[in-house]
Amino acid sequence: MDKFKILYKKHSIIYSIILIIIALLIIYFAFIKKGPVTPNFAVAKYADIVQEVSATGNVKPAKSVGLTFPKSGRISQIYVSVGEKVYAGQTLSTLDSSEIKPQILQAQANLENQQIKLDELKKGTRPEQIAISESELSKAQQDLANYYNGAITVLNDAYAKADDGVRNQADTLFSNPNSDSPQLIISSNDSQAVIDATAQRTLTRDAMKKWFTDLQILKNSPSQSSIDQILINSKNNVAVVRNFLIRVSDVLNSPVGISSTSLATYKTSIATARAEVNLAASSIDSQQQLINSQKITVQKTENQLALQKAGSTPGEISSQEALVKQAQASLENLQAQYENTILRSPINGVITKIIPEVGEISSVVSPSISLNSDANFQIDANIPEVDITKIKLNNPTSITLDAYGNDVIFEAKVISIDPAETIVEGVPTYKTTFQFIKEEDKIKSGMTANITIKTAEKKHVLTIPQRTLQINDANKTVLTLNSDNKTTNEVEVKIGLRGSDGNIEILSGLKEGDRVIIPIL
Repeated sequence: MDKFKILYKKHSIIYSIILIIIALLIIYFAFIKKGPVTPNFAVAKYADIVQEVSATGNVKPAKSVGLTFPKSGRISQIYVSVGEKVYAGQTLSTLDSSEIKPQILQAQANLENQQIKLDELKKGTRPEQIAISESELSKAQQDLANYYNGAITVLNDAYAKADDGVRNQADTLFSNPNSDSPQLIISSNDSQAVIDATAQRTLTRDAMKKWFTDLQILKNSPSQSSIDQILINSKNNVAVVRNFLIRVSDVLNSPVGISSTSLATYKTSIATARAEVNLAASSIDSQQQLINSQKITVQKTENQLALQKAGSTPGEISSQEALVKQAQASLENLQAQYENTILRSPINGVITKIIPEVGEISSVVSPSISLNSDANFQIDANIPEVDITKIKLNNPTSITLDAYGNDVIFEAKVISIDPAETIVEGVPTYKTTFQFIKEEDKIKSGMTANITIKTAEKKHVLTIPQRTLQINDANKTVLTLNSDNKTTNEVEVKIGLRGSDGNIEILSGLKEGDRVIIPIL
């Protein structure tokens, strides 16, 4: 009996251990080994997206519409009369536009001119234009060569004038003028002038020798570079001669022991010499300026030709494209101003009232012309302020009437939006009027209308569900699922159009095929 109890106890322990092992295995395979679950995600894909605004209203008979000009001005023409039937888009009246029309013509001409320049840049320089530029460069180079040739004549003439002024005029006052020790033959109370004149006579001799040597170089190799240098040297030589003559003149201003007749002769000679040297200096300066100016012309012509042969750069084309856009914007702005001088009927209807007469000033507050729609029915709806900015005149609209269910759709369009708000249950709204495109007997006054306004549409854009978007302050982000199906990345995105189907356009930050996490609500 004791052995049986012992055996039974052993078997119980074994069974208990087996049961514990089985339980642990179940827990392992059911929970631990199962691993993480892949998060719920959506795939970024290209699709069409439509933005719509929904509202409700009631069908009512059409009412009169009061029309005003967007701007005040003098009435120039009224094309309709009371009782006349008009059509949507028909011109009813115009303001004086005599000032704006010339501006439009000028803007059109400017746009055409900028477009021509852009076309020329894209096409590149025409061969005939390059030929013209090459001809202009050849002429500029020939003119420069002529100026250099003229410089040789000017330098020789200047040397002759300076040499005559020194040897034939000033040297009459010196003994041994071309020696190392020239002497003045007259005395002067200005002893410093005597010393300077004597010393500068030697300097003048050396300068004239250098000048003569330079001119001999021009005879053998008259290159443009040598002429440039000799022009500079010659200006320095003239300055030496001029300073010499000035000091000699100073000597004659304080003479000692010389007759008035001789003094007058000497002064005349020095005055003549100074005049010749001044003329020589002026001739050299003028010729040097002509050469320098023509060098600039040649360089500019060479650069222009090089640019023409190289063609337009992307930067130049981009810059000109910007000018074209600027001209286009200016023209469109003027055309919009001109359009504001025209009052058109927004609907088919009958004129009921005309307030101003030709020549009077129109008001932007009171209607200038009133008309009743000849359509049977319209719909008014109060659009909340959050949606009104999306709606524009002539937006296409789909209407369903509760009486006929959602399968019967009527087409309509936006014909007016009240500028003043209407408070509905504490919320600013704006009365918007819709007109049925076709008159149908099915439509009855008082029917409840469900309105869907198509405010925007984009084809083939990258989209994701709106509920995947996370908004933190000014940033908009999504969580993208990595290829390991476990980790995620927070990516900042730029959004565009919000679709009525719950999707939203992605402008940047994602690409097609990216997987974005759908948050668990």
